[in-house]
Amino acid sequence: MAGIQVEVQDELEANRERLEAILARLPAGNVTLLYASRERRLNNAAVLKEYIESMS
Repeated sequence: MAGIQVEVQDELEANRERLEAILARLPAGNVTLLYASRERRLNNAAVLKEYIESMS
């Protein structure tokens, strides 16, 4: 998953305000991450989940 991880992390760093909006909603409860890939483990939502979990 290394290739997609780098792409998504670069995109997150370039759009920090969108990441901040997601992080701001976490204390209120669950946040649903959607993806449009047939691959359950190789998609942007999975990388975003890992990224967010690594921040805490």
